Amino acid sequence: MKRDRKDPASEALQRLETHVDKNRDRLVNTVRRWIREPALAEDLLQEALVKALSAAEQVEDVERLEAWFHQILRNTALDHSRKEQRSREGSLHLAHELNESWEPEFASNTCPCLAEALAELSSADQDLIEKLELGEGEPTEAARELGITRNNLKVRRHRARNQLKDRLVKTCGTCAGRGCLDCTCQS
Repeated sequence: MKRDRKDPASEALQRLETHVDKNRDRLVNTVRRWIREPALAEDLLQEALVKALSAAEQVEDVERLEAWFHQILRNTALDHSRKEQRSREGSLHLAHELNESWEPEFASNTCPCLAEALAELSSADQDLIEKLELGEGEPTEAARELGITRNNLKVRRHRARNQLKDRLVKTCGTCAGRGCLDCTCQS
């Protein structure tokens, strides 16, 4: 038995491909306005098209296919923007934490408990603190030596600093809260 009607999924796929081919420049410009990153507009259009093509068989009303695709395109751009915003916020927070660097001129006033607290850390954390906080090590060079990415180094450094801080607070109490600059805990 021969069917005269087209398969709705294949009709949706064909209409979607035709719509994107015919309106590519307009769609890319629309995405550029939404994300303000012209270089990514084409990539996001392609990502939306892949999502739409994989779900085309779910389209019930082929006449509303273009509106359906534009919603997918809009959601793809929004997802990208939200992801970028979270990434920027996380990077700013981490950068702020890591940029509170060691001040060499305060070294002579630093709490003598620092050496004890440092000795309680793992050897990897000790090395990071000694090289990057107490010494003048360069993060890019340290990451290369360890065979890790710069981002991984930032995370490890952050954790090592927090562990050192926790140990100092346990040892020195209120003195550590004031920065251990005029330590009285071993007097």
